[in-house]
Amino acid sequence: MLTAYRGLRPFWGDIHNHCSVGYGHGSIEDAFQNARLQLDFACITVHAHWPDIPDSSPRLAPVVNYHQRGFARTAEQWQRLTEVVEANNESGDFVTFHGFEWHSLRYGDHNVYFREAGGDIVRAASLEEMRAQLRDYRTQGLESMLLPHHIGYRQGYRGINWSTFTSEFSPVVEIMSMHGTSESDDAPQPYLHTMGPLDWHSSYQYGLAQGHVTGVFGSTDHHSAH
Repeated sequence: MLTAYRGLRPFWGDIHNHCSVGYGHGSIEDAFQNARLQLDFACITVHAHWPDIPDSSPRLAPVVNYHQRGFARTAEQWQRLTEVVEANNESGDFVTFHGFEWHSLRYGDHNVYFREAGGDIVRAASLEEMRAQLRDYRTQGLESMLLPHHIGYRQGYRGINWSTFTSEFSPVVEIMSMHGTSESDDAPQPYLHTMGPLDWHSSYQYGLAQGHVTGVFGSTDHHSAH
């Protein structure tokens, strides 16, 4: 074992997955019960806000309505979600986090994670506004993370915008999920979602080439409380 890792042990978790809150299947209670069977920590993220949702096209009206109904369900159940997250948190055994998903065509989708209860949905119009609110939370003693996910989609189509990325609140980015692998444009698991194929300029290797320093993680991004 390398000296740097001596005395450390791995913990397994999934911090990007969904249930029926927002849009998906299965209850929040079932989601945590299933997570306990095999994980050390979990966050059941909920769909919360999309500031630049393309609502001007009649063709996309069903998609827009679907998302907006999901956001309304999240807002209605946020307090109950907080209570369920706290009820399932057992220090040293199974750790839970509260978080929500913030969509963006311009900046790419991000998840916000709160270290402990007290945070609320941030309906920011931009990444700058989001970071400003998270800084304000920090002054109140509430730490958080802002993590990009399924980064590999084309910029403008919910892929990462590396020109607006900073490591503040974002020590890692998600490069593996059910969407595929966004490490590079020739990664072994291609992007297959209807949001479009992977674009090299949104890949993790491209971000590194621009001088960004950030680690990586993988989650499921499934939508069925598992």
